[in-house]
Amino acid sequence: MPDLLVGWVAKLRGARGELAVASRSEDLSRYLEIRAARFARPGQPPETRALESVRAHGRRLLIKPAGVDSAADAASWIGLEMWVSSEALPPLAPGSWYAYELLGLDVVTLGGQSLGRLCDIRSTGGCDLWVVRSAEGRERLIPAAASICTQVDTRLGRITVDPPEGLLELDAI
Repeated sequence: MPDLLVGWVAKLRGARGELAVASRSEDLSRYLEIRAARFARPGQPPETRALESVRAHGRRLLIKPAGVDSAADAASWIGLEMWVSSEALPPLAPGSWYAYELLGLDVVTLGGQSLGRLCDIRSTGGCDLWVVRSAEGRERLIPAAASICTQVDTRLGRITVDPPEGLLELDAI
């Protein structure tokens, strides 16, 4: 199972070593039971650390790594990436997926036209937008609405979409 990027340590929180982690996730509740994570700077080897506490605060996770007991200890953690094993996350309801399960899947229309691969997911505060990149490098934004994304088959590695008229002609990005 792959490791998942939860977010980045953004700042200190208090004087006892608690850290605020900025995350792209809309639902932080899935991380509240995690008791260990890996931390690293991009391109550096990760260090696994037990977590004494994890809680949500607005759009950030507040974590207390074991052995980080003061603001001075925590200062060097700012900017670190926080990673967890996908096995540590709770299962989702049917019809829901973690981003790692979708990224890289082929995207095709109901008629079988290949649009490319899902390469990014952008949260908008409403419906997510899936960034689909063709083999030629063209990128399209596909709203991740059930009426458009009619089928996700992770076993076959394919997402089937039924885009409304004109959507595929937009040069969104």
